[in-house]
Amino acid sequence: ICKSEATMDHNGLSIPQAGRLENALQLSVEETARELTPSVGPALFEYDAAKRKGIDPNCLNHLSTIKFESSKIQEQVDLRNQPVVTQPVYKTLKCYGEVRYDENNYALISSLGGGVVKEVLVDLGDEVKKGDVLAIVDSVEFGKAKADFLRAAAQVQRWQWLNDSYKEGQASGAIAKKEIIEAQAELDAAQVELAIAAQTLRNFGLDDQRIEKIQEGKDTDTHLEVVAPFDATLVARKAVNGENVEPGQSLFEIADLSTMWLMLSVFAEDLGELSKGMPVAFQPEGEKGTGVRGEITWISPNLDEKTRTASVRAELNNPDKQLRKGLFGTGVIGVHEGEQMMVVPKDAIQWDGCCNMAFVQTKEGEYQPRKVRLGDQVENGYVVLAGLSVGESVATQGSYLLKTEVLKSQIGAGCCGND
Repeated sequence: ICKSEATMDHNGLSIPQAGRLENALQLSVEETARELTPSVGPALFEYDAAKRKGIDPNCLNHLSTIKFESSKIQEQVDLRNQPVVTQPVYKTLKCYGEVRYDENNYALISSLGGGVVKEVLVDLGDEVKKGDVLAIVDSVEFGKAKADFLRAAAQVQRWQWLNDSYKEGQASGAIAKKEIIEAQAELDAAQVELAIAAQTLRNFGLDDQRIEKIQEGKDTDTHLEVVAPFDATLVARKAVNGENVEPGQSLFEIADLSTMWLMLSVFAEDLGELSKGMPVAFQPEGEKGTGVRGEITWISPNLDEKTRTASVRAELNNPDKQLRKGLFGTGVIGVHEGEQMMVVPKDAIQWDGCCNMAFVQTKEGEYQPRKVRLGDQVENGYVVLAGLSVGESVATQGSYLLKTEVLKSQIGAGCCGND
């Protein structure tokens, strides 16, 4: 007893079905898009030029038309169509990351003058406000700067008084003009010295109001205050009472912990999909939950020579201050968050050895091959970046047989009709 079985091709069609389709199809390849039938050709040519950016309009596949002898044959081979639609697309990219301080709200605090640490007023973990005194340094050079300022102020006052007196004497003829000119020159020089002395005090961190108080109180105190530049948390302390410090030597580190940076390592091939502002969710190692949310604020233009990855920085909200510097975990970047994109079923896309193509139904029983540029693969199909338009009807089941007919007509030609 013998039992015959029909061999199935890639689309589930039996060999006899494929043979009937081959006999029932007529394939015509026109020389140019302008020579297509009037009802189809001009509109397709305009679409190629204006809407299918990045798709070669001269590809021979675009100039082909596949026709069925009858709708009955199309039904027999079970060739089905589906419209091109838009739908929300979701895509995420997972990468490894490390938490760091937000360097826009982080500072190394040092004394602006050398001396001996007289007193440390804060400790690790303390919350400090802008202007709070963190430590006091007994600085001889700070005291000298105050004295220089007071001396320069006294000289300005002296020469100002002499100038006023000389001008009164000039009116009565008791003072020569030469003496008045010399006194004015001395006053100008004294004012320059005073400006230099005042700037030196500003370099020690004093504002104009405090400088005025020094002049009013004749203050030559050597106590230099180390102050916080903004509201923050003290995250490191190096200052010790009695320590001799130099200008610029780091005594404290402060950081605003309400936001933290997440530094992600992203492979080169994934960088093209990323942009500033994309949402990021960070899940620390060993922790459960929804994670901490933020967004991308910077993408490095450089690649690591060994790992071929680039740094991508995200800013994370940290209101409860649970994120800590050095914490490792996984960052999930929302590349597409429900963005409406053009999608076709997987069965609608065929590969001709050079390009991806789809088959658009131009009229009843007629299909035109279209080269398409694909984006991401989604659960039920592919994102189409170019080559199709929303609302067009494309072949899905059975499209493999249409591709076979096109390839047979191109025997001897290279990609896009080039030898």
